[in-house]
Amino acid sequence: MVKSITANWGVKPNPEQTRRQTKVTTTSIFPTSNQTYGNWLYVGKTPTDSVQVPYLHKPSTPADSVPQFNLVNLDSKNKADVYGVMNGTLRGDAVEMYGIKHYKYKQCAPEDLVDIGNGKKLHRKCYEAFKKMQKAAKAENITLIIVQGYRTVDDQKRLFKNKFKNKQHPTSAELKGRLKYAAPPGYSEHHTGLAVDINTTTSPFGSTKAYQWMKKHAKEFGFEQSFPENNKQNLGCEPWHWRYVGDEECAENFTNARENR
Repeated sequence: MVKSITANWGVKPNPEQTRRQTKVTTTSIFPTSNQTYGNWLYVGKTPTDSVQVPYLHKPSTPADSVPQFNLVNLDSKNKADVYGVMNGTLRGDAVEMYGIKHYKYKQCAPEDLVDIGNGKKLHRKCYEAFKKMQKAAKAENITLIIVQGYRTVDDQKRLFKNKFKNKQHPTSAELKGRLKYAAPPGYSEHHTGLAVDINTTTSPFGSTKAYQWMKKHAKEFGFEQSFPENNKQNLGCEPWHWRYVGDEECAENFTNARENR
């Protein structure tokens, strides 16, 4: 079972749903039933398969909102938690397991995606910025190629599992190693269409002239390295992985990650 969740205020339920210690339904958080038990709000179909958040309403004050959770701390020994990681059924703005943290991201709207060749897609704003950066790099004899762009949640689910001997029941060592360098489905920056893997997806890229050029010039085109050395998410360093934040609307997708970079 999920061990803890940090909650904050924000969602106002229907007035008929504000009675304390009664059943509450709030599809604005997610489409499942919520039930109160004592001082806790259990969100899910039953208390045994639910996530647990503090029920913050004071007894003397009418409830005018319900808590939204942020961080879900998972237990790697719990089958339900592992299933959620593997299959993209986790509920939360961020998940943490083995001290490794991943933030949740929405899939890019279809109308914002453009084909960039070789079956790949990218957010139109990200692609326009990348082409400008690519041209500037080429002028200095540096080659930049997108090897990974937009990925759906289903794509990420298949990718996340492909390193495990048993696709549904990885060992703890396998799961920890995978979380270090791969996001669970629903928690990948690639879902936004605003993240690119450049030239390669292996560590030697960090010793190339292309990487040194990116470190010096990428910010001029709105790109930043998502996972540098010693990042606060405790993820492995990925010199090849960059996100586009050069547009205010695009940057909002990464607010949590950037504040805890």
